[in-house]
Amino acid sequence: MIVRIKETNKSLGVKKGELYTAVPYWLDPTSKCSLEKNLKTGKPGTCNQYWSDVEIVDGDRSKEVHSACAGYNQRVDDFLTILRKNHPV
Repeated sequence: MIVRIKETNKSLGVKKGELYTAVPYWLDPTSKCSLEKNLKTGKPGTCNQYWSDVEIVDGDRSKEVHSACAGYNQRVDDFLTILRKNHPV
């Protein structure tokens, strides 16, 4: 999806109005997104942003977050399956 930064944050290196491609942050997809690429400069994003700090310009947050949560849950299930297989109780 495409997001616009709402406010400049010098410590994170983002400026108000910049556009980035973004995906839900894998550890906390309901609260944050990970900036992937600055659309003007082409440089990679270097931080995560709270959803409240960005405006979604293009994309559907609910679908993206649902997909990210499903992927995270599957990774946890896979890990637990391997753990149980290798360390039976």
